[in-house]
Amino acid sequence: MSGPKVGDLAPNVTVFDTEGKAVFLADYWRDQPIVLAFLRHFG
Repeated sequence: MSGPKVGDLAPNVTVFDTEGKAVFLADYWRDQPIVLAFLRHFG
């Protein structure tokens, strides 16, 4: 199984904005590029 390559488009998944509202990732990149960061929470 191979993962995504540099430059591949991200899948249109549901993510949560800073207010906790579910939105489609494509709604953010429709008008401009985005930076997607993954944070780990240990609690």
